[in-house]
Amino acid sequence: MNRHYTLYSVIFMMIWLVACEQPSSPTELATDPGMVDARSYIVLNESLEQLKSDFNSNKGKTRLMFIVGDTCGICLRGMADLNDQFIARAQNDQRLITFVVHVPTLGAQEKHIPDAIPLLYGPRVFHYWDGAGKSGIHFGDTLKTDGVYAWDVWLAYSPDAEWLATIPPKPDFWMHQLPSLEKSLRLNEELFEEKTLALMKTIEAGDFARPNQNESALIADATTIPTVAQPRGVAIQAHLMGKGGFHNIKGIKTITQSGMLTWKTGTTTLKVTQDSLAGMKRSYGDINHPLASSVENILSESWQMHGPLFRWKHRGNEVQIDGMLKLRESLAWKLLVSQRNGLRQVLYIDSHTGDKVLEQYLNAQGEILISVRSGDFRAVKGFRFPFKTEYLNTAETIIASEIFTDIEIVNADPSDTQPDVSL
Repeated sequence: MNRHYTLYSVIFMMIWLVACEQPSSPTELATDPGMVDARSYIVLNESLEQLKSDFNSNKGKTRLMFIVGDTCGICLRGMADLNDQFIARAQNDQRLITFVVHVPTLGAQEKHIPDAIPLLYGPRVFHYWDGAGKSGIHFGDTLKTDGVYAWDVWLAYSPDAEWLATIPPKPDFWMHQLPSLEKSLRLNEELFEEKTLALMKTIEAGDFARPNQNESALIADATTIPTVAQPRGVAIQAHLMGKGGFHNIKGIKTITQSGMLTWKTGTTTLKVTQDSLAGMKRSYGDINHPLASSVENILSESWQMHGPLFRWKHRGNEVQIDGMLKLRESLAWKLLVSQRNGLRQVLYIDSHTGDKVLEQYLNAQGEILISVRSGDFRAVKGFRFPFKTEYLNTAETIIASEIFTDIEIVNADPSDTQPDVSL
């Protein structure tokens, strides 16, 4: 009796494990939204049969179709942008369903999918792995891309669209992030939301209160993408262009920032002067502040005019790209910097604006000594500067905050020459 019971138990467990590994399909979503494992993905065959079936079984809904590569930072940014713009918020609306097809571009493999899924997931988002890459070919035919492989493309379909032939139906609206395609269709998350909501409004709302997903839980804050195919120059160029471009940056002689330093028990005036020849000087109205001992030495040792990414080759800095990090407001490039003096930094560069939104200083063992978080970026004479800076200790507790009210830029004599920028 015990032996039979054990055998039945093993068989039951095997069946249960197999069932858990099989991802839910959008067809199941229509009957019970709570059954969907939002982080799973479906492996497609070369005919894309499952994708086609799921698309057609959800006729009557607005359907989004995204084709992405998981080592493409620009694709991943597109996922995060659309999710943050409206898809996370629309998870409670049964009129919308999203299909994300992952393809093997730029060295992307199936193993990279779990890292990318958190950027765009939820009970009405379904992910697929197209290992043969057929979707990019077929959707390229649909979009008439003249032989350009259709990936990093974003399509929206009306409720009556149906996929009948091998070639998918033409979308009602689509955008892309490919340099060789029409610039007017370049991905804009606000416009994409507007077009999608217009399609959804053609459907009676019905009961869209289930499942009641919290939008903030779907924003994917702190998601790490360990592998991206873009070279470091992409992030460096974005950063330098956000600060005015190579030639304009070389023309700056001094940057003077004036404001207030605030910590738990006090506030003082602050003036920071950076000079291309004289170095950096920080002046306070009150010397009894938390930065004097814990941060000042690090800031002084690491200081380089215009930051560690400008003319890094000339300065002897080593820069490596190390994936991306999803911060609440942006998907940021992660750069590892080793200065000639041995100081090590981790920089997080906003992939849209090039802003340095987070900087971490490391010791020889790779442990974080201090973190500097920047925000409230504004343009001053064509250069973007943070008007707010926060210093965090190893426990990620804010030690002090800087709020600047004025930033002044003085240009150098045009006859002065400086080494060229190298990426």
